[in-house]
Amino acid sequence: MKRFFKILLIDIIIISVLFGIFEAIAFHSEQKFRSKENTDIKIGYKLKYYDWDEHYPYIVKFNMRKPFGTQYKKEPIAVFGCSYAYGYKLKDEQSFGYKLSEYTKRPVYNRAYSGLSIQHMLYQLEREDFYKEVPQPEYVIFVYIKGHISRCYCKKRDWFINEYLSYEKKNNRLIRWHKFYAPIFNLYSVNAVYNGIINMLYLYNVPITDFALQHFIQSKEMVDKHWKGTKFVVINYDDNDEKELNELEKYGIKVIHINHLAPQVNYKQKYYLSKEDMHPSEQAWSLLVPKICKELNL
Repeated sequence: MKRFFKILLIDIIIISVLFGIFEAIAFHSEQKFRSKENTDIKIGYKLKYYDWDEHYPYIVKFNMRKPFGTQYKKEPIAVFGCSYAYGYKLKDEQSFGYKLSEYTKRPVYNRAYSGLSIQHMLYQLEREDFYKEVPQPEYVIFVYIKGHISRCYCKKRDWFINEYLSYEKKNNRLIRWHKFYAPIFNLYSVNAVYNGIINMLYLYNVPITDFALQHFIQSKEMVDKHWKGTKFVVINYDDNDEKELNELEKYGIKVIHINHLAPQVNYKQKYYLSKEDMHPSEQAWSLLVPKICKELNL
């Protein structure tokens, strides 16, 4: 029996040491990545701070672009989404928000950022201080990709965005996910395993569900509550989930599918992709912005 506990103790020590090494490496990688992102001024990042959750003492440090076209007098446009809408690896003047502003001669408030998802839009729209920062727009636009679905289920999305921003569904409504064990998801090991299991279960193709769609529906409700007359649009950048997203039309949400608008913009045409990865290039947005504006009568 003594030998058993001795072996068990040694195993626990070894596992703890390996766990600590993994956490230290992950933390170092995060800090290195964050430092690079925040100092790479040629990309056009604008530093901003947000506290995604007032219930936990973790401050989210990330960058959002400054509003574009504030000199214009027409009704503004608000944009939400992830790195696609933000313009990952694009300079300000190459990004969706800038081109949208210059084409329409309207102010554009781009509230998207790399790694964010639908719940981050809902969270912002639920906060009263958001409406002090963004004046009423004629359009709210969310740029959708398939990856947003798995992010809705993740308790912590990325190493460089330390947030506990998740929702759960109760009585057909989304409410903030607040659990006493939430801080454990700040551990890289736990986060990696949890998110890995979600993605592996679906082979990285998590199906769109009523849970995910409810994020859009409640976001639309918040827009209607605070901004009477503002129109809500979802731009489906992928060629996924077309049928499911079209269900949002019943709630007064207009859905635009890029594969209908410009079939040539796809993941096989390198001209419309970033030089580094699968993100939209400047050329993609140059082609798409006039087409999107035509659809919206902008």
